[in-house]
Amino acid sequence: MDADKLKDLTSVKANKNKPSARPKQAATGDYSQLYPGQQQAIDKLSDWYFSNELECTLEGYAGTGKALLNGTPVLTNKGWISIESLKIGDLVATPYEGFQKVKGVYPQGKRPLYEITFSDGRIIICDENHLWQIRTKRMLQNYHRISGDNLRYSKTISTLELFNDSDNLYIDKIGYKYAIPVAPIIGNHKSFNIPPYVLGILLGDGCLTTQYVNYRNQIEISSDEEDIIIKVAKLLDNADYRLHSDKNYTNIIFNGDVEIVNDKLKDYNLLCKSIDKYIPTEYLESSIEQRQELLKGLMDSDGCVGQKNRFSFNTISKQLKDNFVYLCRSLGYIVTVYEDKRNTNICYNIHILTNDINGSEDPLIIVNGIITYHNTKFAMLKLQPDSFAILLYLKSKGYKVGLITNGKEFKQWEKLIRLGLYPFFDEIVTSESVGVEKPDAKIYQIAMDRLNVTKGTSIMVGNNFDVDIMGAYNAGMQSMIINSKLTDEQNKKLEQLNYQVRQLDTLTDIMKIL
Repeated sequence: MDADKLKDLTSVKANKNKPSARPKQAATGDYSQLYPGQQQAIDKLSDWYFSNELECTLEGYAGTGKALLNGTPVLTNKGWISIESLKIGDLVATPYEGFQKVKGVYPQGKRPLYEITFSDGRIIICDENHLWQIRTKRMLQNYHRISGDNLRYSKTISTLELFNDSDNLYIDKIGYKYAIPVAPIIGNHKSFNIPPYVLGILLGDGCLTTQYVNYRNQIEISSDEEDIIIKVAKLLDNADYRLHSDKNYTNIIFNGDVEIVNDKLKDYNLLCKSIDKYIPTEYLESSIEQRQELLKGLMDSDGCVGQKNRFSFNTISKQLKDNFVYLCRSLGYIVTVYEDKRNTNICYNIHILTNDINGSEDPLIIVNGIITYHNTKFAMLKLQPDSFAILLYLKSKGYKVGLITNGKEFKQWEKLIRLGLYPFFDEIVTSESVGVEKPDAKIYQIAMDRLNVTKGTSIMVGNNFDVDIMGAYNAGMQSMIINSKLTDEQNKKLEQLNYQVRQLDTLTDIMKIL
């Protein structure tokens, strides 16, 4: 909780139309400053006293009236609604007791309000009597050590108590004085045509533009992790799959439930570019277990893991960013968002902090796991033979060399750095940074503009006929296809393209042509 942003929103000047910060004591005999809820209690007692009947029982907490600002969203079994719309009998979500019935509604009128900003940027406006379950550093340590009762090792304090202690809410070298527990949002189990984990993988590493899925009963996933492809195929009714070759990372999944998945992606309008991806609402309202599976899919595709249970996820889609943040918070995780505006599109870097995924921290196990994962992953990276030789040749002859790649900015740059390739390129254009993917002609034009070259003086070299070669052709460029086995249909297209495409067996054949 940010002490600098915990502020009293009441007017400094006295206002005759507003009650004072605290009501006068009943002992004074002046009830003009009672809050509406308190006035109702006095009326009840008065009616009972003058009726001489013992049938009225009045119950309530001290300081009754834990008001929130009108418009504050409250989760019900039918979705989010504004707090002032609640009625007796409505079912509202509670942190630990599922959905519970509203037993009373007490409009509070005009009240002094406070704005509280939490460390992850979320804001709430409430009155001074609103109650908060908090834990100190020591309480947190005991809670994680013993676990169990959600209310154990915590205490309840009011907004006014927080405000009175606002100078001490953040302590140098120690951090925030109090932590407010967060709980996952409950939801109902739903039936999906696309399993949540599979949707997460497709949103992260799936090739979802219409060029990939319109005419084929298959799904293409760009990944170098075999276990992910096997898991996705199994979830799609034991579909068949073909793992990527040494030349690229495109894995093919076909048969099984693939056609059903493609139809549903079309219904969701998710046959789109990376910048337009999003999570359908029904997945965000599903059960905790289904949302956890969705998050696992997203993290297995585009997530990164760091020390101390810190995880991150990257996207250029603003809607997917908002959906991802909601997903994590609905599971009780702390999330912060950072924006990288260095490229054409904003890249949203989302950080997640939780102890729930891996349990108690063991730095030795976590760090060893991270190192093993990266060493295994990048040991599988292989370059085409003579890659360095041809790049050195091109640079020595004064050619401008650019790279166009479909993929996430961070992942592609990590590969280039680990392979030692990035110094050879004058420009590197990733689909995430510009918002379009191969074979869209726009990405080729962007690369040519950055290199300050024309179509007539540019040649595209690639090994994927549909993505690299057809994309270059659509952009009006000549191209060379390297060591690629073509289908009969692709060979027919190649003949029609005539001189604009040349077939080469090895990279060094380029030296004989240029």
